Amino acid sequence: MINRRIIRGKVMQQLYAFSICKEANILLAKDEITAFFKPNLNSVEPQDTQNLEGLSKLTLLHLDEYLKSFEKNNTENLPKEVYICFDKALELLQNANKADKNHILKSLLQECENIQNHYLLLLAILIEVANILHDIKKISNIKNNIFIVALQNNSYLQQEIVKKNLTLVDSPFITTDIINKLLLDDVYKHYTLAQSNSIEMEREFILYLLRNIILKNEQLNEFFSEIDYNWDDNRAYIKDMACDTLKNMPPTGDIPFSSISKNWQDDKEFLVLLYNKCIENDTLAENYIKPKLHNWDIERLTSTDALMMKMCIVEMIEFSGIPTKVSLNEYIDLSKKYSSLKSKSIINGVLETISKELISNGTIKKSGRGLIDNK
Repeated sequence: MINRRIIRGKVMQQLYAFSICKEANILLAKDEITAFFKPNLNSVEPQDTQNLEGLSKLTLLHLDEYLKSFEKNNTENLPKEVYICFDKALELLQNANKADKNHILKSLLQECENIQNHYLLLLAILIEVANILHDIKKISNIKNNIFIVALQNNSYLQQEIVKKNLTLVDSPFITTDIINKLLLDDVYKHYTLAQSNSIEMEREFILYLLRNIILKNEQLNEFFSEIDYNWDDNRAYIKDMACDTLKNMPPTGDIPFSSISKNWQDDKEFLVLLYNKCIENDTLAENYIKPKLHNWDIERLTSTDALMMKMCIVEMIEFSGIPTKVSLNEYIDLSKKYSSLKSKSIINGVLETISKELISNGTIKKSGRGLIDNK
């Protein structure tokens, strides 16, 4: 299960990805300008290469000036070819940024929603391993485990398995490897020798199978890494969701399936709004930060340090229902994972100073019970 802090971290990662895309798109726009003023080798007319090179440099300079403020300068005194080329390059840049922004957000939402699918896939793998042991190895002890039986007979899980194709049937080498390692495992051997097991022993073995055999299988982890680029982080959330289900499920009756978050619809709206507002207000947030760095330039901060500070400022301003102190604490805690000790103290000091100023001048306005006075 993921929470708002995890969501903030995921948004930060994708904002970083978007910043890389923007840099690449600027290079594409500059390539467009260079290509626009290349001599036409097929022309019968003589080409003034020196003039073309000058026009290219002038257009590139005009683009660089635009990128400083994102405001168009007066083009009346520019040669016609320059502003035609500039408009064409700018359109390419803006369209590419828009496409990347939408694609990254879509991928982020899909990544979060796949956490639920991969959690259910883990439960499906438990059933699959039990069935293969029974059908091929003629070993039925796991298939008869009361918790495997409950999963096997659960209509919701079976519908999801079929609807979303939650199976390793196309990767039989993974289940084969899991089973081969299981058959050599001492805990499994002890489990098979028992004449009968208590409900808690049945539960403990299934938890052991999930944690120590399935989730530690190298081939399975490679499989998940290929379909989830953030598997190193998401693995822990998915493991917790599956283990919570097995710990809390009764031998019979309804299974307490886990969800992506406590309220995914609300968290999804928070994620989308935070992502969009951070992109929309990137320059504004940067302008709040720069004067507070004193002897530092913002370029000297790591990309993640700058992103965390910008995100916090945007959240404090744009999310009226979240107390300022909550936002500050969340991003200071986030910096513990993504920043050095030195930059963490800088982030803390800069954000504290900016928050006090923005509260004082009325830029930060909170609404809702208990949020009017959040100093």
